[in-house]
Amino acid sequence: MFNRRKEVVVEAPAAPSVPTPTTLPEPSLGEMEREEYAKGAEEIGFDDNSWEKTKGNAGWSPAAGTFWQRRELIFPPYIEGISLKGSKVDSITIAPSGIEIFLDGKSLTKYDYWADMRSHNLTIIERIEPSRKYLLALRFPKGDGLGGCEIKLRLQALDEMAFELSTVMEEINFVKEVLLEKEEDLKEDFLKVVEALDTEALKKRYWPKILSSLKKAEKALSFFQSRAKEYKVYLVGHSH
Repeated sequence: MFNRRKEVVVEAPAAPSVPTPTTLPEPSLGEMEREEYAKGAEEIGFDDNSWEKTKGNAGWSPAAGTFWQRRELIFPPYIEGISLKGSKVDSITIAPSGIEIFLDGKSLTKYDYWADMRSHNLTIIERIEPSRKYLLALRFPKGDGLGGCEIKLRLQALDEMAFELSTVMEEINFVKEVLLEKEEDLKEDFLKVVEALDTEALKKRYWPKILSSLKKAEKALSFFQSRAKEYKVYLVGHSH
């Protein structure tokens, strides 16, 4: 969950076959200290050079006191050709005890609970300014049990593109199953869907053309709507 690096720069990964990054790497809150040594830790200019550099899967004892973790975040202008400028950023935190979340010295929210692993979704940045430094700080109150925190970031700009891609891909996968079950020849209709996809635009991450080709593919997929209604879909849920 945590590593030694002091600064995390969210870089574009090597180009995969289909660009669908929906969840960024954990921001790796790399500096950690007890509150008695952390007055003002939520502030941008706070000196954390003497703090412990946490490793992966870092944990601590809440009984030892209140702990802080802090991290600088820097977002590039683009990921997979998708502009991040103006994008909203949500954090997903999972912690077994209460937590207070700060951004650039301002408290965004505080969750009070004890010994109950919970997940929290929170918008931490309304509009990204690429290349700007953001300071994310977390405060964990004194308590019992094992301390720890998992945190991931989601960017609206990436989520929106991923949704467009995944929707069409799931529809195509369904149609492939239909082709396997139906005796009638639907291959030509399916080829219209495939031909509508601009694979070169996908390779080059040219999103205007990608979105245009996805709309054409969805139009071609509409031919299979009547057949989709012949199937029953069952959902199974599980919760704690």
